[in-house]
Amino acid sequence: MNDKKEWVDPQGNLWVRATAEKSDKGNGAYVAWFVFYFFFFSIFTVGVAISFYIVTISLAFSKAAEKLWRNVSGIRPLRLRSEKERLLPLFRKYIQRQPTPMQIYLKKSSSISRKI
Repeated sequence: MNDKKEWVDPQGNLWVRATAEKSDKGNGAYVAWFVFYFFFFSIFTVGVAISFYIVTISLAFSKAAEKLWRNVSGIRPLRLRSEKERLLPLFRKYIQRQPTPMQIYLKKSSSISRKI
């Protein structure tokens, strides 16, 4: 076979032979660039995902989203007296039965005397 690195075939096409020549420099630069781009784009991608998540959650908890969800669900404030008379006592009864956070803590804690 021909040892030339470049040659022209009879049709006029230029051919280049790929040779594996040893280099004293090594592949450190390629490895460094690969590591740099890998970490840069992975951090960038995670940053974009976290930013998207934060924006989505912020919008979901906004007043505009609450109004939109109420309209989609068909929820409206209590307007009729009969609705208020029927539903509000149920809520009051439920709220009155709920223990306070201190009562819950005292009930769970064994190191505090029950006589407090």
